[in-house]
Amino acid sequence: MRKYLFMLPVLFFTAGCLQFSHDPAAEKAAAVSLELHKHLPSGRVALDDALKLAPAAKHPAIRGAFAQLLCASGRKDNLAMLKAEKARIELNVLLGFLPEDIIAYAPGGALDCPAEIPAVTAFEKAALICRPDAEPLEMLRKLRLTHLEAVYALNRHCPCTYVRHCIDLADIAGVDFNEIYDLSEYEKRFDDAMSRRQKEQKMAE
Repeated sequence: MRKYLFMLPVLFFTAGCLQFSHDPAAEKAAAVSLELHKHLPSGRVALDDALKLAPAAKHPAIRGAFAQLLCASGRKDNLAMLKAEKARIELNVLLGFLPEDIIAYAPGGALDCPAEIPAVTAFEKAALICRPDAEPLEMLRKLRLTHLEAVYALNRHCPCTYVRHCIDLADIAGVDFNEIYDLSEYEKRFDDAMSRRQKEQKMAE
């Protein structure tokens, strides 16, 4: 038995090393990092491709990042390069990739927007239909201010600013961006409902 006593210190220190090498926080961090490393797209990612990769709630932010990327492309000044890199990082994360991942984005078409947006009243009617849970006065305030900024940007021929405000208008109103070309269907629904309401009130008097 005595001949094995000399091994006790070795076993003690070895067990200690094994014990202290277990690091739950680091193990979890490593697992998260491995999980985030996804298979990257092989080709260039266009706006339509990106929208298909993310839920609708992220679409306004994705459109905004693509617009910023396109506005900064082709320029070599420091501010433009900063904006382009920020847009690239935002897009990576919005699409579920690591900020460091090198993904080729094709921002063409990101500034496609109505040549003239519908009247603010059309946005208000659409918003009151599509966003029934929103606080109405606050929502209408945001719509008016954003519409005002959009018209100002359009008149000043600032396409990058204009498209960002159009993206915000669609988001506030709760409609798809492509619907802002024509909101007449929402206007009709609202006006018909208002007409029915007014008739009911007159009959009740």
